[in-house]
Amino acid sequence: MTRSLTRQTSLAAMLVAALIIGAALLNQYLLSVQGREYAEAESQVSFESYHYTVDNQIGFYRSLVNRLARRSDVQDLLAFADSQQALLWASDYRKLLPDAIGLALIRADGKVLGEPVSLFLGPACVRDIEHLVGNDFTGVASVHRDNPELAHFDLMAPVSDV
Repeated sequence: MTRSLTRQTSLAAMLVAALIIGAALLNQYLLSVQGREYAEAESQVSFESYHYTVDNQIGFYRSLVNRLARRSDVQDLLAFADSQQALLWASDYRKLLPDAIGLALIRADGKVLGEPVSLFLGPACVRDIEHLVGNDFTGVASVHRDNPELAHFDLMAPVSDV
């Protein structure tokens, strides 16, 4: 009888221990699932915030580029300037554009006015410019990530007759 009682007590203790271990494992699993869901939600919020920031920055630079394209001196430079004058103009205005890597005037045929290297335009930028000119490029922002230190967007705006 004592053995039977001891055995039943031991079985009950093992059952309680198994239930506690099972509950702990279930709790660990639920916490893991909740942690993943929280991380995914946090990641989505972070992505949306990043998207909003990049979109605002592109909008800011697009408005600056559009303003430059409406200036009468830009039209005159495209019509009458030589490469040296275009380089001086670009270097003066690039200083006023925060974080801008390069700035250039592009003729209607897609050719850069001046030497692309001096204007800080890489080969991929020049290829994109030549491809986009003649097409509707006003809403396009080409992305260049070949060199992570110089990752950037190319923005262009048509120069209209003022």
